[in-house]
Amino acid sequence: MVEVTAALVVITMLMLMGLHFGKRYVQEQRELAFMHQVQTEWRAVQSRAQLQARPGKMQWLEDEHRVKFMLNEGSGNNLYALPLPATLHVHNFVIEQPAGSKMYSKPRTVHVRSSLGDDYILKFEMGWGQLFIQRGSVRVE
Repeated sequence: MVEVTAALVVITMLMLMGLHFGKRYVQEQRELAFMHQVQTEWRAVQSRAQLQARPGKMQWLEDEHRVKFMLNEGSGNNLYALPLPATLHVHNFVIEQPAGSKMYSKPRTVHVRSSLGDDYILKFEMGWGQLFIQRGSVRVE
């Protein structure tokens, strides 16, 4: 009886550890998928800003827990709103993509906190606002 109880305790502990690490893995994958979607939508805003000769922007809204991508001026300027994963936290900020002859965005670095540990660094560099995302010391591709 003692052996069966010990075996059940070991199995239960292994299951609980697997559940914890499995949940964490799923949350990490949601964060990575979100960051890839941010890169994709930022590129879409840049392309539309260039094609339509209208400035575009990405706006992070902490209170609404989402990111909005839009073109300025005119009706229907919201292109897409992307909800933030529950594990990510960021202060409000706006990245703007100019239009017309000034197609270069200002370089900027934004830090996004993750409750899972490694924070993200979003670098908007010169060369038309190229976005690079880094998690900890590893670049997200």
